Amino acid sequence: MNAGYARVSRKDQRLERRGAGRVALGAAMAVLPGVGLLSLVWLIGIYTILFGIALIVLALRARGLQNRDGRRVA
Repeated sequence: MNAGYARVSRKDQRLERRGAGRVALGAAMAVLPGVGLLSLVWLIGIYTILFGIALIVLALRARGLQNRDGRRVA
């Protein structure tokens, strides 16, 4: 009999695994801060490039838009 233990669902197990993974990642970054900083710089760089591409695409799409009067927006 499981006297004091509640049944653990799959969601709870996944949450626990994610938490353990993040603690392990934090410990690794504490031990090797240079690697963690370099990966953070790469992530920011990739995000910036993708955001810039998205802005260019949005600007090109907005160029062809028209307002209610039939005049071009941009």
